[in-house]
Amino acid sequence: MSEASTVRVVRFIAAGCSFLMESRSVESVQADGAFTPGAVAAGALGRVQHKGAAMPVYSLPELLGLSNGPAQGLAAIVVMRAHPGWALAVEGVVGEADAPKERLFSLPRPVVESVGDKIAGVAALDDGIAYLLDVGRLAPTPSHDPPTAPVRPIETAFEFPVRAQGRPQVFRFQLPGESGGPTVLVSAGQTAAALNPAPLRRNPGGDRRVLGMLAFQGIPVPVLDVGRLLGREPTDYVATQKLLLVRGRRAGQLCALPVGANLRLAQTGGASRSVDVPPEATGLLGLSLIHI
Repeated sequence: MSEASTVRVVRFIAAGCSFLMESRSVESVQADGAFTPGAVAAGALGRVQHKGAAMPVYSLPELLGLSNGPAQGLAAIVVMRAHPGWALAVEGVVGEADAPKERLFSLPRPVVESVGDKIAGVAALDDGIAYLLDVGRLAPTPSHDPPTAPVRPIETAFEFPVRAQGRPQVFRFQLPGESGGPTVLVSAGQTAAALNPAPLRRNPGGDRRVLGMLAFQGIPVPVLDVGRLLGREPTDYVATQKLLLVRGRRAGQLCALPVGANLRLAQTGGASRSVDVPPEATGLLGLSLIHI
């Protein structure tokens, strides 16, 4: 019997982010009217009645360590299939669907550095990015839930070798909203494509080096805040004219760089120049970012 190519998931919204959970872990979804506030267990918002039993309800943003409040925008209760029983408060349930396993990936760096171990991976779905929760690690008490659906290593998701060059070429550009500002260079050998700007999905970790996530050909791609990486003001994504899809030398991680005015390809010559490269810029994903 062949293995199924999809996994059944429930999708919901919490703290402005889109999340997935395997359907086998969900008993039911209830409206917020079934929720009764009050301390029934440590860290719980209140309780919900299910099959004659009172179950503690926990805020998903709080369990994940997100910043924007536990009970704001409460609209639905997700009752878990677990013993002892418990439930999650979320902002809304999008619905149930079949997620292709080939679209489930490990978390990209640097996102993985900021979300802890309760998010098992990320899905690049047709309508955007969603984060796959690890139910066993999310449970307020030790859980024997089955492992979360397997995820693909994101480093090998896109076949694009970093090219070696005799006389190096670079893409030159200015940061979004800074038409008269300094020039940024990135190696052309690490660049796969120039894309039109797309709507971003916020990443739940709050890493300020990442503006958000987008999907490219079914692969999740973090969009880096080049301004912050180079020690300048945060990048104005609204003013972005193009996105450069680049691949770092370390582990081949894909990411996108917001580009402003004057994007062009050039060769590096022997002319002297003043270079200011903060260690964080070159260290992140092994990118060759130069600020002149």
